Amino acid sequence: MAYSNVKRPAMYIPIFDYLNSVGQIKYQDDPLNDIHFLNPAKTHRLEPIPAQSDGTGQIQYDVELDTVLSYNTIADADGYIYLFILGHNFKALDLMLDVQLSYTGTMYDAATFDSVVNSNGSESKPDYNGFSIIKLKYSSVTLIDGFRILVRSFSGSTEQPKIGCVSLCSKWTPPHSPDLSLTMSRQYDGVKTTRTKGGATLSNAQYTRGGTFWTNGYAWELFTGEYDQTSSEIAAARTLGRRIWSMNFSYLSPENLMPNFESQNYYETENRK
Repeated sequence: MAYSNVKRPAMYIPIFDYLNSVGQIKYQDDPLNDIHFLNPAKTHRLEPIPAQSDGTGQIQYDVELDTVLSYNTIADADGYIYLFILGHNFKALDLMLDVQLSYTGTMYDAATFDSVVNSNGSESKPDYNGFSIIKLKYSSVTLIDGFRILVRSFSGSTEQPKIGCVSLCSKWTPPHSPDLSLTMSRQYDGVKTTRTKGGATLSNAQYTRGGTFWTNGYAWELFTGEYDQTSSEIAAARTLGRRIWSMNFSYLSPENLMPNFESQNYYETENRK
């Protein structure tokens, strides 16, 4: 099968983006107050992590909810939550990120910390800068009212850690592959055209380098260097455009897509004459 062919695609749902949209995330007057959104175009610069006597250190940021959630409502069918860390420079600075769930002030560590892409566990740095996807399972958690982001340093550094976003996602996989009549296209948006007073047309194609102000890499690319814009290696950065898939799924049953009830409680709607 060719690399471009589609099998069963996985759909990742950013849980806390939705909760924020319905006003269930407590606002904090802090530059990191949107770090939990799944937004690959954003860049957050953290303060350098102070090193302890052994050279290690960590910083933390808490996201608090205005409601209490059941763990089962945000985990997939197998009990896993998927951690997306986009736009990071953890390889260059010898860092790693971990997430603890909280309930009434008690913090819970993940019982399972498995790499999907670019992770070597919670106690070592990844192999590349760029992005990481990690599969987490919290076996001792039933209710949560927030979570804590921990950035750990293993060797001490005066450089600024960079993170695009830290998003916790659930996962849904359709029961079968999409129909054969699917299409894939490449989109080269981001071209800005300006006409000068002399009548000349100037075009700037922004897709020829990274989408953030500090890197030449996009959200789904991996690198080993720091790749700031001052680096000469940025000249070699190119992209093949953004791939867009159009696919249909036939023969999906109602329980695959629709909730049991449309109401916010567990009671059926009664029709009365």
